[in-house]
Amino acid sequence: MPTLSWKRIRRPARRTEEVTESQPQRAPNYIVGFLLIVGCLLTGSASADFEAEVTHVRDGDTIELGERVVRLGGIDTPESGQPHGDEAGQAVRRLVLGETVRIETDGRGSHGRLIGRVYHQGRDINAWLVQQGHAWAYDHYLEPGSRLPDLEAEAREEGRGLWAASNPVPPWQWRNGASRGSSSGSRDRDCSDFDTQRAAQEFYESHKPGDPHRLDGDGDGVVCEGLP
Repeated sequence: MPTLSWKRIRRPARRTEEVTESQPQRAPNYIVGFLLIVGCLLTGSASADFEAEVTHVRDGDTIELGERVVRLGGIDTPESGQPHGDEAGQAVRRLVLGETVRIETDGRGSHGRLIGRVYHQGRDINAWLVQQGHAWAYDHYLEPGSRLPDLEAEAREEGRGLWAASNPVPPWQWRNGASRGSSSGSRDRDCSDFDTQRAAQEFYESHKPGDPHRLDGDGDGVVCEGLP
């Protein structure tokens, strides 16, 4: 009987030890699984690429998708009010305004806008604008190994779009006022030269300091307020 009593006492002790030892092995599996799920969710939500409808086209290289503003990377189109600026903007409007596009983002620019590539029905809109002579390949946002300089050279050789002019002024020079002494840059502008208030405002901002075209009649910093 003492022997049987000893065995009955020992067996429950072993089971307790086995349960105690097995519990720490299950907990890490549960935690790891939970962390994997959270990691996948975070990775998916952090993806910078997205699809959305184009709700507004500011100009040839800047579009709006609801509250998000996207600056087309690797290109620079003529400014509103600059020769071929309206043509570039209209080309983009015909292609994507009201359409769902895919945006592959490359971060944010100095003004907080998203920088990225725009795709519509399989077409690279950034590359298309350069190829058709609506834009320059822009070193400021150009990716290493980009084909945009080759497309620009092709458009230039064929005299497409803005390259039909003998000596088109790059928009980065226009913004810095380098073209104001030329016949294309010195022409006085008024509100009737712009389709929208936004286009007039961007033109006004690009020609600061001052208001050489006298677009801000009341001096409040908002120009051509009667435009849509």
